[in-house]
Amino acid sequence: MDRTEQYQLSRWKKTDRILMDDFNADNAKIDAALAANAAAISVEKATREAGAAAEEFARISADTTEEAARRNADAAEEFARKSADAALQSSIIATNPIARLADVTLAHDANQVNLSLQGIDWAAYAEVVFYARLKAVTYTSRVELTLDEDRGSSSYYYFNGSGYNIQSTLGGVYIDSGGSSFGARIPYTRLGFVLNWFGAPDGSTSGPSLNYLSYCNATLKQRIQYSNLNFNAYQPLAAGSRIVMLGVKL
Repeated sequence: MDRTEQYQLSRWKKTDRILMDDFNADNAKIDAALAANAAAISVEKATREAGAAAEEFARISADTTEEAARRNADAAEEFARKSADAALQSSIIATNPIARLADVTLAHDANQVNLSLQGIDWAAYAEVVFYARLKAVTYTSRVELTLDEDRGSSSYYYFNGSGYNIQSTLGGVYIDSGGSSFGARIPYTRLGFVLNWFGAPDGSTSGPSLNYLSYCNATLKQRIQYSNLNFNAYQPLAAGSRIVMLGVKL
C-alpha cells in the first residue's frame, strides 16, 4: 500500500487489503493537521489584531499629542496676544495726555446728576474739563452746580469772578427740550474749587457766559475732600443726557 507525500495517508491499490486501522490512522493524522492549522490561523489572527490595535493606539496617541501641542501653542499665542494688547493699552494710557475720569449717561429722567470726584489724582492734571450735553424733558430748565449737594450751606460760599458776589451755587445755565451743550475747565489748584465756564449761552442773565469764573474758598478744603459735582435741574433732565469729565495730564 502506498502513502501520500505530505501526511502519509493511505493510498490503496486494488490488490491491497483494506483494514480499519488504516482508516483510523488516516483520520487521526487529518484531525491533527486540521487542529494545527486552526491553531496557526488563530495565532496569526491574534498577532494581526494586536498589531492593528497597537498601530491604532499609536495613531491615537500621536493625534492626542499633536492636538495637545496645538492647543498649548494656541493658548500660548492667545496669552501672548492678550499680554501684548494689555501692554499696548497700558502704554496708550500712560502716554495719552487725555484721561477719561468719568462718563455718566442718564438711564431715566431725573432732576439731578452727580459726577463723582472720588479717586481723582488732581495733582496729575494741569486741568480737568467736563462736557455736558443736557436736555430738558418738557420745559426750559435751569441747571445749577453745587459741590456735595450743599446748595446754600453756611459751610460753602460761592463767588463769581466779576464782582465776588456770594452765590448759592457754582453757577448755572438754562437748557430746553432741544438740549444744550456746555462745559467748564477746572484749573489745577490744591485748595478750593474753580470753574472756568465755556460754551454756555453768551449774555444769559442767569447762566454763565464765556470765561465766567467762580470758586468756593470759604473753608479752603483740599480738593480731594470733595466727593461729587452735582448738576441740579429745576425741571427733569431727559434720559440720555450725558456728562463726561476728562483730565489733561501735566
